[in-house]
Amino acid sequence: MNHTYRLVWNSENQRHVPAPESARAHGKGDRSKPRLPSGLPPSRRAGLRPVALLLGAALAQTALAQPPAPDILPDGGRVVAGQAGIAQSGNRMTVTQGSDKAIINWQHFDIGRQAGVTFAQPSAGAVALNRVVAGDASQIHGQLTANGQIWLINPNGVIFGAGSRVDVGGLVASTLASTNEDFLAGQAVFTRRDRSGHIVNQGEITAADGGLIALLAPSVRNEGVLRARLGNIALAAGERITLASGADGRLALAVTPATVQTLVDNKQLIVADGGQVIMTAKAADALAGAVVANSGTVRAQTLAEKQGRLLLLADMEHGEVKVGGTLDASAPASASSSFPLPPGQAVIGNGGFIETSAARVTLAPDHKVTTAAARGRTGTWLIDPNDYTIAASGGDISGSQLSTDLVGSNVVIQSSGGGTAGQGDIHVNDPVAWSSNTLTLTAARDININAVMTASGTSSLVMNTGTANGSDGAVAGGTVKVGFAPGEANGFAGRVDFPGRSGNGFLTINGQGYTVINSLGEAGSTTGTDLQGMRGNLSGYYALGNAIEASATSGWNGGAGFEPVGRDDYVYLMSLPFVGVFDGLGHTINGLTINRPTTHTLGLYGVNRGSIRNVGQNGGSVTGVFNVGGLVGQNDGIINNAYATGSVTGNEAGGLVGWNNGTINSAYATGSVTGVNDVGGLVGSNKGPSIKAYESGCVTG
Repeated sequence: MNHTYRLVWNSENQRHVPAPESARAHGKGDRSKPRLPSGLPPSRRAGLRPVALLLGAALAQTALAQPPAPDILPDGGRVVAGQAGIAQSGNRMTVTQGSDKAIINWQHFDIGRQAGVTFAQPSAGAVALNRVVAGDASQIHGQLTANGQIWLINPNGVIFGAGSRVDVGGLVASTLASTNEDFLAGQAVFTRRDRSGHIVNQGEITAADGGLIALLAPSVRNEGVLRARLGNIALAAGERITLASGADGRLALAVTPATVQTLVDNKQLIVADGGQVIMTAKAADALAGAVVANSGTVRAQTLAEKQGRLLLLADMEHGEVKVGGTLDASAPASASSSFPLPPGQAVIGNGGFIETSAARVTLAPDHKVTTAAARGRTGTWLIDPNDYTIAASGGDISGSQLSTDLVGSNVVIQSSGGGTAGQGDIHVNDPVAWSSNTLTLTAARDININAVMTASGTSSLVMNTGTANGSDGAVAGGTVKVGFAPGEANGFAGRVDFPGRSGNGFLTINGQGYTVINSLGEAGSTTGTDLQGMRGNLSGYYALGNAIEASATSGWNGGAGFEPVGRDDYVYLMSLPFVGVFDGLGHTINGLTINRPTTHTLGLYGVNRGSIRNVGQNGGSVTGVFNVGGLVGQNDGIINNAYATGSVTGNEAGGLVGWNNGTINSAYATGSVTGVNDVGGLVGSNKGPSIKAYESGCVTG
């Protein structure tokens, strides 16, 4: 809390305004004879000093901020609406408000470190608007107290100095303008109007339970402490800002992008347990820019079963959210009810919600984010950028850091479509492993998995694609893709592992729950929970949780081997195709054998009219009469991101597909194919609309 700031001269407004420590200040012209404003009381004049120290040419235009005189108080107060009386005794001032709303215009509103101002208001719901119409930035170094809400508006800036104490029902400090008409009508609307003053807090500001603290300016920096138990704290920067009551006592805040650079920065402590913290900045273009940054602690823990919310938001076109320090919306064991409970009944407090949204969300290596609950459900952290890359270096977050974050929160990574930062893709290029909580990846377009994701224990994975065009993800260009790595043992650069886990409830893709398969099953199985058992539910949604070793199928059914999933029976004129979805998630099926030389439409899938993707068939062999393929005998559906390396024998035979009437994308085959008629390394006979694939096997026929 020992950061310094400067007051710099703004030639446009003819005022001193607070600015970053590194800013240069321009002088007022001839400062060899500093002039003090006339008509000021002695206490006020004693606190003024030359703002430029002429210590040589290098310092001639630098104005260092100094606190006002220790006993200085606001002066020039004039009531312009409502009822209020102003009384001063020594270094203490009391404003007695007689109406629910009052407006006071001040020449200056400074409080020295030994001075104090008290507002005695008719109720906790009363509001006093204090507008500074002259002078420089307001400096609060002493005490400001009120039982109701205080608004302090100074276009040149507001500084709460180190050691200052503000204890109020609620506080709105702004360098943006608000009209008397809006205020008296109960409308909290603030407009920049070319104002450039900033707000800096280095002191301690506390609102009453359920109260509001709002700091509104083109630049807002907290280097002190802000507290609003069960209430709302808002740090906002923009062109126009509107505050309104939202659901469940939450503040609703609307911000219009500014045409100047905007910044919201927390370096110390913000606490709103049981309430909400909003940090938001918006800019109209890339040259202006908007940054929301945290390197301190922002906390809104669950309190009396009321979950906290932390929102760090910059605009989705040009803004950046920098996440460092600690973001805490947890429900610790001490988060207890304020009401007596029956003996033996435990308090259950659920974790809260954290959102970090901008065109770009960057995370410091040492950041800590938690929504963990000691006795209830873990909360959620939403990361909402445009594109997002999980990478060991050069990305937005490393896999190890995301794995750590998943210990304390459910994590949602949600890419937005378009914008200047990308197309809305999510790239997983670094291993991620977690054993509890849920990781949700929601992409406007594609999810590209190029590393190993391991979901063990009680963890869950949710993936949504193509959300820019439809929530169900069933759109062209919106898919889960596992990167190919031809030449590697499993053929894929990435995969999703569910070690030792099978069944339902922990994998969801585009809103559909999947049955995770991790075993081959037995000959004749129709369970719908293993590879052979998919025959029992041809419309199911399946995914592989690990590689399947299928070499045992060579001895099944008297040597006939694996029985294909889905087939056409020409003898009985029955069609039993596979019409579901199968996602291998980058896994392989190894050594599958089908040896039925008098049977047609053979492959892992005899007839496919559904969707098969992200799977490799390594080795093994398929032998039949016609429509014989290493992966699919007859394809009337979609095959995407798949390959086969085993041998195939038959007519209308292909290394991947025997007869194709459907679509094949991003696929290949390298096994040998032997037959007489319609024999191909990839497809034996093709009538389909699209093939984007290759083959490199040996073809005889």
